[in-house]
Amino acid sequence: MKTLNVCLYTPTSSGGHALYTKELLTAVAEAGADRGVAAELVTCEDLEDGLWTEAYPIHAILPHLRPRSAFRSSAAWLASRLAYYSRREGMFLDWVTRRGGVDVVHFQEYTPWLAPRHWRALRRRGVRTIYTVHNILLHGYKNALHKVVRDSCLRAGWRECDALLVHTEGLREKLADFLGPGHPPIHVTPHAVWSRGGPQEPIEVEPSSARTRLLFFGVVRQNKGLHILLRALGRLPNCDLTAAGEIENDGYRDRIRELSGHLAPGRFELIDRYVSEDEVPGLFASSRLVVLPYTSFAAQSGVLHLALAHGRPVVASDIGGMGECVRNWGIGQVVAPDDDVALAAAIQKALEPSAYRDAVDATLRVRRDLTWERMAEATIDVYRAVAS
Repeated sequence: MKTLNVCLYTPTSSGGHALYTKELLTAVAEAGADRGVAAELVTCEDLEDGLWTEAYPIHAILPHLRPRSAFRSSAAWLASRLAYYSRREGMFLDWVTRRGGVDVVHFQEYTPWLAPRHWRALRRRGVRTIYTVHNILLHGYKNALHKVVRDSCLRAGWRECDALLVHTEGLREKLADFLGPGHPPIHVTPHAVWSRGGPQEPIEVEPSSARTRLLFFGVVRQNKGLHILLRALGRLPNCDLTAAGEIENDGYRDRIRELSGHLAPGRFELIDRYVSEDEVPGLFASSRLVVLPYTSFAAQSGVLHLALAHGRPVVASDIGGMGECVRNWGIGQVVAPDDDVALAAAIQKALEPSAYRDAVDATLRVRRDLTWERMAEATIDVYRAVAS
């Protein structure tokens, strides 16, 4: 069998996206040894220390992205971003040409307005292209024109690919609708459960006190619905809430502070910053329920899989891939978005002893099924299919 040379392209050098790549590529490299697949990574030069591994070759050749705080004005920041993305993606195309022998590029991200032209260039060189669609729609658009331009670029780029990957059947249907007739094959590779320090044995499911702590985890954007959860918390006198993750927008930060000001002291803890990997297990261990009250979403949630890794039941909005997963797996409750009354009721139902025990048991079953090894095998099947 001819060895199939696969390159994963993930410029993001820290955080969940980069960790996802490490988990997947480690499993692909191991499974690929028996299936004639050699995998490597192209990423940025500032790859986080904990993401380096000897499991596969790493080419940290892309320039790092300067933070917005490094610029004196918005105009300077915008000009720098445009130049940066053109330079970064151009460097990758040059690397593929010099490297030679790359059969498949598996993209985890790419600059939308450059994708259609660049991916056509790769295909002219005989390189097959695959893209994992983590988010069909942007979490937030600046205006109507931004939405039209960005979505048009994504649609044009994704239609140039040889195959697309998503993590649920529902997202496959949404992506097919977004792309329209004649789109490339869309494959479902179920997202594996994170191996980030989760418990190996069933967790204690009985409450240790009269109060219950809820967890809202991850970067805080308006579409994630923390404001809805804070309103629901007012209807849950025996529950407290920890929100752990940096708030991206100053206006939204003010809104969260205003809403939380109506709660009694100690009921709401806000950790408004990047949460390091070594802090994650403690946050999940001190909470009994993970809440994902998103108001709009067309993707799969990494936080949902973190909850699985730590054996924590979930209450999630019925949007994107979240509601589908929670419902099918039986790991918690699903609720309509933008409804704090229904959210409070769903949280109360999820905390009922029998429902809670059933959900914990379900998280343990799902965790055994959704392994990175299985995800890697399904991904390699796609590599082989596009290269045949």
